[in-house]
Amino acid sequence: MPGRVDVKIHNNGIFDLDWCPFDRHLVTASGDHTAIVTDMELGREVYSLNSYGGTVKCVSWDPAHAFRLSTGCRNGYIYLWDLRCKEKVTGIIEESQAAVMSPTIDIRDAHDDISQLKKPSRSRSKKQKPARSITSLVYNP
Repeated sequence: MPGRVDVKIHNNGIFDLDWCPFDRHLVTASGDHTAIVTDMELGREVYSLNSYGGTVKCVSWDPAHAFRLSTGCRNGYIYLWDLRCKEKVTGIIEESQAAVMSPTIDIRDAHDDISQLKKPSRSRSKKQKPARSITSLVYNP
């Protein structure tokens, strides 16, 4: 039985984590605007998922696919990731050698009321409401 593994993953608080249902990977959501996929057997980061403008509040692996997962962010976005999309790799984190990934799909303003989006605004001086944070994600079985 393997011993305990200590891994420093983020430079900010971790809000959520989820194990990949098929292997030894753990994904963590952080206030540093990233989700990190870590190979816990090797004790190193393998993917850095950048949320582009928001604290990552929650993460969820797709229970039917080892390479697909989702992140929910404070800016109201849901990002869908497919770790097989090699063309989405944008760089390498030097100290960890983790591949920096871009999302495959993003769902902007996931909690906005669609009916309100279609109505023209009556006043341009009104303050825009802050985005509603995404704090939990669940895949439909």
